[in-house]
Amino acid sequence: MTLIRTFARIDEEGKLSLPMNIKKFAGLTDGEVVELKLIASNRKVMISKKKGPEKVSLKKVAGH
Repeated sequence: MTLIRTFARIDEEGKLSLPMNIKKFAGLTDGEVVELKLIASNRKVMISKKKGPEKVSLKKVAGH
């Protein structure tokens, strides 16, 4: 199992930017939909690539 460890900062608007090395390794592109899951037992966040709409506007995501 490959482990890539990095840090990210949450901005004033509550947005989290994924570092480039994580996006590249996971094959993610800007505007792509991902699912975030919080694993409560150890407070870890899992990011999964989602199928469905390939791209979405950042305004649509932020508006929810």
